[in-house]
Amino acid sequence: MHSACDAEDTRPVEDPARHLLDAIDAALVGVDPALVVVEWNAATERLTGVARAAALGRPAADVLPLLRDAELAARLARAVAGETPGAGLGLSIAKKIMDAHDGKIVVKNLYGESESGTRFTVVIPRNLQTPEMRRQAWMATDEQRING
Repeated sequence: MHSACDAEDTRPVEDPARHLLDAIDAALVGVDPALVVVEWNAATERLTGVARAAALGRPAADVLPLLRDAELAARLARAVAGETPGAGLGLSIAKKIMDAHDGKIVVKNLYGESESGTRFTVVIPRNLQTPEMRRQAWMATDEQRING
């Protein structure tokens, strides 16, 4: 007679790291040295609309249009290869996002003032619209024109 403890458990073991990565509210994308996607969390799925299964194993530029920019892709490749201690990717990405949405990044050197360092201020327009908001507005305008 065998007890339940003797039976081999064949259920898949859930990866605790997967739960941790999916619990992060920020988008997280991992790439290998060839810039192929090896990690894609739930926040990235929500932000891009691309499912994790569809992103894994694909070149990062295929699923993240931002990386089609040659300069940004080259910086990322150097950072992944460990060639630079700080690749400046965060500010490059932030600038491209702000440019796409008519925002701006203001930089102020604080050296010599009561503080030290550099202050970065990101200015986002109040009328910022997501691509989905623009699509809906376009469809409403088009419907008004047709039914008008």
